[in-house]
Amino acid sequence: SIAESAGGGRSEEDRPSAESAEAAGEACGQAIVLYDFKLSSSTDDDASKYLSLRTNDVVTILKRNRAGWWLGLFKGQIGWFPARYCVEIEGEAGETPMAV
Repeated sequence: SIAESAGGGRSEEDRPSAESAEAAGEACGQAIVLYDFKLSSSTDDDASKYLSLRTNDVVTILKRNRAGWWLGLFKGQIGWFPARYCVEIEGEAGETPMAV
């Protein structure tokens, strides 16, 4: 799966980790999920580092990394998700996006 292969060929700094999830600060935006995402890993430890998301979920972005993964907050859970599976909502924090 995409999530399972995300770490291949990347440095430790680019890989999502539980430590960086715990160190997450304030929100830096929101994103709407375009595609369902669920880690297909068999280990509970790996699964706890990632969010499971469905199309049209709105995630609060806490951090972005260079590897194309965003750390997000969704329904009280903090975890990583692929940036290419969503689109960032434009506008000020707390604003509802307007239809064009």
